[in-house]
Amino acid sequence: GLLVLQARQEVFGSELTSGSFFGTATALDPEAALLSASINDISNGVRAHIQNIQFNNTTELNSTSYFVNAGPSEFNYSNNPSFVSGSEIVVKNGKSSNPSVAYITTVGLYSADNQLLAVGKLSEPLKKTPSNEISLKMRIDY
Repeated sequence: GLLVLQARQEVFGSELTSGSFFGTATALDPEAALLSASINDISNGVRAHIQNIQFNNTTELNSTSYFVNAGPSEFNYSNNPSFVSGSEIVVKNGKSSNPSVAYITTVGLYSADNQLLAVGKLSEPLKKTPSNEISLKMRIDY
């Protein structure tokens, strides 16, 4: 969130806008206090003189979590053109003993009628091979 305070004598009193907290500024010119003081002086002055503060605005945040699993035999390929040749998966160096490796970077959540509903980007790619299983927890905030 963001909080913006304006130093005004009628709100904070003359001590806040006086030279003791704002260097050379006077109580008669609170705007000059903000221009001539350091951020530390302003912060200390505000904290020292606010006795009671209330916030009247709240925001409701709804979240839903989904667990996504990729088994050992799932998602071991890519749609990247360098990964396939025609409809065949290209194996490194043409050797079947050297299995392919894919990296998961993005997860899509689909509806029952195959409509894309949400996309999540991983903070870093996850290596996916035929020998490992990956479980992810996705949280959607709305």
